[in-house]
Amino acid sequence: MPFSFLTSLRVALVGSVLVAAGPVAEAQPPRFDPDALTPAMASQRAVDTSPELAALRAEAESAHLGSDGAVIGLVPRLTLSAGYRRLSPITNPPFGGPPLDATDPGVAGELAAVNDPASAALFDRLTRGNADQAAFPVFLNDYELRARLDYSLTAAVLRELPRRRAAQLQATVADLTVEDGARQVALAAQRVYFAAASARAADEVARETLRRAQADLALVQARLEGGDATPAEGLSAESAVAIAEAEVARTETEVAVTTAQLAQVLHVDDAAPLQLALPPTPSGSALPTADALLPNALAQRPELQGLRASEAAQQETRSAARAGQLPDLSVYGDIVSANPNQRIFPPSQRFDTTWEIGVTLAWSPNDLLTSGTAVDQADAALAATQATLRQAEEAVALALRVARARLLATDREIARRQAALSAAEASQRLRVAELEAGATTAAEVLRASVAVDAARIALRRAEIDARSLAAELDFAAATQTWSPAEASR
Repeated sequence: MPFSFLTSLRVALVGSVLVAAGPVAEAQPPRFDPDALTPAMASQRAVDTSPELAALRAEAESAHLGSDGAVIGLVPRLTLSAGYRRLSPITNPPFGGPPLDATDPGVAGELAAVNDPASAALFDRLTRGNADQAAFPVFLNDYELRARLDYSLTAAVLRELPRRRAAQLQATVADLTVEDGARQVALAAQRVYFAAASARAADEVARETLRRAQADLALVQARLEGGDATPAEGLSAESAVAIAEAEVARTETEVAVTTAQLAQVLHVDDAAPLQLALPPTPSGSALPTADALLPNALAQRPELQGLRASEAAQQETRSAARAGQLPDLSVYGDIVSANPNQRIFPPSQRFDTTWEIGVTLAWSPNDLLTSGTAVDQADAALAATQATLRQAEEAVALALRVARARLLATDREIARRQAALSAAEASQRLRVAELEAGATTAAEVLRASVAVDAARIALRRAEIDARSLAAELDFAAATQTWSPAEASR
């Protein structure tokens, strides 16, 4: 997985929280002044102070907030409302018909239950035989207080639950992105660390070569004064000093560049005082086979875990989209206090409270069409993620085999460099003995010394390369994990 795979994780909410909280003091990295800097210490320092990881952690926090908010879709929807209406005046027609018999026990009981003055006046006209003039009262002011609770069973079970699981999986993806970013930062820090170590080793050998060349030049000049050396030997010694000085200038520049890079990775002002403590040179003879390392790499690499989590999230999203094609089964409850209440007869100018509960089953052909498009889009996204996962697994397998092969090749190179150094040192000793016996010139001894220095720096570089390649193999095989404490949940 690349350093920023699945880039659509949401950071806006976290940013808004930070802005709302007002200005805060800028976080300062912890003091860092170890006696000896190991590659592991450099990686951990880079991980703990990386601004890129800080951004990824903010994005992960935003994803977790989104996951927590997804539960809202499972809660019934409560709607509270209050309303007022002013109605235009109208005239209701009279009832007409025979008067009511007030002596009838049923009618008398109903009349006794009427408390509203307007309604009582109406019934009074009905019992007095004035029915032709009786009509329902007209109320021009209408007040209503309502509370309604809706809950879609179809949406909760078939849509919102998959969406919540998808949001939780996306939060997992965000955490794995942080973990993968930490591994990338740690590996980059080790690459810079070993580059700095290689530059320092080359500079040490170059300075030793310069000291030897200067000593040889002084010896040749003394022999020239005594007539024991030729002018050609003097010019050769001067040339060797000039070449050594140029090499020192080159290695000084390389040291300065890699030291600046190391300071940037470690977020320190100056990395020059840091002493690099190199680990032992790894041996390729005890390396497991690539086939033995591959299962752990495929299981533990966070970018692959993130792609698998993303695949599962998209499957949940597809399930939620398919649910949109089904009829919607929902239940509701409604309570209203109105003045006048339309369910109360005869109407009266007072607040009356009534309620209702019900269940509905609804389906629209439009939902079938729109949900079908959403399902197709989810299928396409799922297929793309699955293809990316297969490609990433193949890339991990290839990177693992390449890293192991390069480490084995470097192990063999170290053996050859050691043999070359031994041969160069033997040749140097022989030239020195010949010079003492007068059988050779100082120029030949100088050339033998230069060969020793070249063999020594080649061996040092090969040993440092082996350590760097061991870190590359650890990364490829996912045998070491780097995660800042701030990223844990």
